[in-house]
Amino acid sequence: MSVQLFRGLIPTLTAAATALCLAASPVAAQHAFAEAGAAFNSAVPTPQSVLGYELGARFTTHRNMMRYIERVAATSTRVQVDTIGHSFEGREMLLLTVTSEANMARLDAIKADARRLADPRGAESGAVDAAVSRSPSIVWLAHSVHGGEASGVEAGLALLYQLAAGMDADTRVALDSTVVLIDPNQNPDGRERFTHDLERSGGAFSGSTDPGALNNAGSWPGPRTSHYYFDLNRDWYAQSHPETRGRARAFLE
Repeated sequence: MSVQLFRGLIPTLTAAATALCLAASPVAAQHAFAEAGAAFNSAVPTPQSVLGYELGARFTTHRNMMRYIERVAATSTRVQVDTIGHSFEGREMLLLTVTSEANMARLDAIKADARRLADPRGAESGAVDAAVSRSPSIVWLAHSVHGGEASGVEAGLALLYQLAAGMDADTRVALDSTVVLIDPNQNPDGRERFTHDLERSGGAFSGSTDPGALNNAGSWPGPRTSHYYFDLNRDWYAQSHPETRGRARAFLE
């Protein structure tokens, strides 16, 4: 599948991320989400080499997600990892900054330009146009706000590997023209509840395909919510939960 990326177009980057997840040639590319014949930096570990399975074969626990992200960040100069908060149960909430080495070297300047563009009041003549001309697009990709939307984390890890290790021209264009912010797990506690329910209900035979079965629905009250059984996608106004407060601070920064 051909991935076409155009400089500065956020919707196109999102489409490219989707295409990377749909294309398949695990033998040539060493993981199941890249184009046939694509080149990767061998110093950056594949998901399979750290997790022991291809992404999509099972759901990745929060602990293993953290382990893989830490390994990638330690081996790629394109990746910066920040802890932006903790869930109620104490799980780290991360924000992964992924971009070219050149952009990474001037992140503070890019943030300053973003603040200027967000609030141009008082700017000197020409300052806003200058900031626009030198600023990459900033793309925030947030995954699994509901615990049952568990595949979002796997997609985020696949995209992280592609951007951290990909050596092809399309990936380089994406990195040069954007700063990609990956929020890999918006609801660590709810998703962990879902993941462990699946593990406990698993067995030698495949699980039931009935949507109401335990292996699909999880235990009461289901995996959608946070520790407090609250839908975090309804907390943007009140910001009553630590997950939302940490994410809002990072978003505004």
